[in-house]
Amino acid sequence: MNPEPHPGAGAIGAAAGYQPAALFPEVAQALVLSHRLATLWSGAGVAFCALTANRALLGQVQLAHALAGHARVHAKSLAGVGELALPPGPAREALLGTARLVESFADRLAESANRYGRAFGHLAFAFPVPDRRA
Repeated sequence: MNPEPHPGAGAIGAAAGYQPAALFPEVAQALVLSHRLATLWSGAGVAFCALTANRALLGQVQLAHALAGHARVHAKSLAGVGELALPPGPAREALLGTARLVESFADRLAESANRYGRAFGHLAFAFPVPDRRA
């Protein structure tokens, strides 16, 4: 006698389904919304693409600024430890140089996030919208 698999989700022989939607309900909502927008109006789909591109760009800029903030805090604590714990000499100068390097990295990261955010910000609105007046 051959055993029959249970037909429920996740059982042997059953379709796995869309696992990220089960783990992250927001993903399922976004997928449903994107499918509905695409079937309702093509312009809504284009607007959704522009919104998604704008949010992705904004997320990248926010992440870069957050990393730059953490790097600045790390540089300050590194310089503080170097001043307090090490006697004057090459080890102290090396640690302070590292702190200056980390601070320079933080400044350049924030600067480049602003520069590329401004340079590519127009792409979020570059999708053509059909003229519906005709």
